[in-house]
Amino acid sequence: MSGKHAGSASAQRRRRFGVPVVALIAAVAIGTLAGLTGTGGTYAMWSSSVTVPGGTVTTASMDIEVSSDGQPTLTHALSLGSIASNLGPGDVVATAFTIHSVGSTPQTVSLAAISASDNGTGTAAGALSGALKAALVTVPPTSECTTASATPTAALDGYAANSMFTLAAQGDANGNDSRVLCLVLALSSTAPSAAQGLAVSFTMTLDSVQATA
Repeated sequence: MSGKHAGSASAQRRRRFGVPVVALIAAVAIGTLAGLTGTGGTYAMWSSSVTVPGGTVTTASMDIEVSSDGQPTLTHALSLGSIASNLGPGDVVATAFTIHSVGSTPQTVSLAAISASDNGTGTAAGALSGALKAALVTVPPTSECTTASATPTAALDGYAANSMFTLAAQGDANGNDSRVLCLVLALSSTAPSAAQGLAVSFTMTLDSVQATA
């Protein structure tokens, strides 16, 4: 075979073997260079970065406080003192106190429970607390908390009320960050004789949770 033919055959072999190799490289390159245009030269993926200064994240706060005179007391304990004396069957009494928001987020307030007990012993144990009915409602000003504000129908001990009202964040321009609550108590007209001369004491637990939109 002449050198010319040998060289021609060698070139053909190189071309035949070279085609699939070039095709494979091109297939891979399409995946990595997609979106780049131009002719010739070496391509590189462009990239850029930017630094965003960190901000400050502050969590909201939520709390309530109570007072009996309409002013913040900066305490979570409230003593209503002696609400009534010489209460007889069928008598009704009322007392008011104020709830204030001291948080930065709206909150829904509920009466979790009232826990009551009297000083009766033996067969008289629970006679008075079992005969007392209660109702807790909101009123516009304290002066409107009267025995006519609500009709007590639920037993005092264990009385609860869910989602009574929503307080706005502290300092709300419309004054919606406080509420006057009116507690109305009634001694059943069928109170047992064993309830005579007894005294009942009770505690109210008020819960607040962040209000949902």
